[in-house]
Parts: sequence; structure tokens; C-alpha cells
Amino acid sequence: MSERAASARTARGATRSGWLIAAGAGSLAVAAALLGVRRFGLPAVSLPEEPPAQLCVVAPALPYDPAGGLPPHAPRPVPAHARCPVCGMYPARDLRWAAQVIYTDGAAHFFDSPLTLYQFLHDMELYGGGRGAADIAGRWVTDIETGQWIDADRAFHVHGSDALGPMRAGNLPAFATPAAAQRFAQAHGGRVLPAAAIDRAVLRELENRGRHSH
Repeated sequence: MSERAASARTARGATRSGWLIAAGAGSLAVAAALLGVRRFGLPAVSLPEEPPAQLCVVAPALPYDPAGGLPPHAPRPVPAHARCPVCGMYPARDLRWAAQVIYTDGAAHFFDSPLTLYQFLHDMELYGGGRGAADIAGRWVTDIETGQWIDADRAFHVHGSDALGPMRAGNLPAFATPAAAQRFAQAHGGRVLPAAAIDRAVLRELENRGRHSH
């Protein structure tokens, strides 16, 4: 057996051993709990009958950094390490679609597209990490033509175009004016929607179509 093959075999064995140790540790914990109940009369341990239906790991909001030179509630550049709290992607990888929420304490969440921003806003209980709508000081989307930040409440989006963003299915490209959005729709298809028209029905349609490209 070559040195490389022997090394690979050893690594597989170590991995398998790690799994067995982890599984054994879990079994021992359950057995110990049951033994304590039966032998020493300890209170019964409640074990879940089924795993949770959904497990959500939320990317934390990034704190305000005064060294950045911007006011606490101003939109800011997307850090390379920022992750979207909805899908886990890195918004800095495609800044044309990036969005952000700024909180009253200056912290910020960053999103890989307007779609995930609106998913977040419609379900902050799931994605907000304990923050709610009352904690938001501002929300911003990127004008896909100019690259400038737009107040998300005043933006116009094109729904149903052929533009493939990070979610690979009409990610609601954002524009500062309805005229700019209409020009884009004429060139790429879709219809223009003001921010207020993006409701759960629109989000469900996009969620059913979208898949990540990364």
C-alpha cells in the first residue's frame, strides 16, 4: 500500500472513530439520565420525541464602527465577512444586489438581494435574532443601475424579469425611480412594483422559483 493510500485510510478511520465516539457519547448521556431516574429517584428527564421541524442559525448583526466615518444610521459599505441572515450568503460577492438594515443602536444586517431583505422584514421573528421592526432605523437597497444606496421604502422593483441575481430567479432588482424601473422592464421583461406592493404572495412566488447560484 502506498504512503498516500495509507494516509487516506488512516484519515477515514479517524473520521469514522469520531462519529462513533460522538454517537456513543450521546447514547451514554441518555443512558445516564435513565439510570439516575431509576436508581436514585431523580426527577424524570424530558427527552424530545422528534427533532425540531426547523433549525435556523441567524447571522449576527454587525456592530457600528465609528472608525468608518459614517453616522450610525447611514447606509455603509458591505463588509467582506458579512453574511445574509436569511440564506447565509456573502452579500459582498455581488454588490449590485446588496441590501441592508440599520438598527437604532447602529448595528446592521446585510442581505444578498432585495428578495432576502423582504423575506427578513416579513419574518423577523425567525431571522431577526431577537430584534423586531421597532428596532429598525433604516433599510436600504442598491440601485442596480448606479450602485447607489436607495431608501428601500421609496424604491421600485421589477418582478419577473430575466435578470438572474444571487437567487437565480427574479431577485427584484431595485431602482430609484419608476421610469428607470420601467425602462428595465421593457428591456428584460417583468412588471414594476413599488416597495409597498411586495407582500407575502410575491415572496412565495419567488421562493418557489429561486435557487442559489453559489
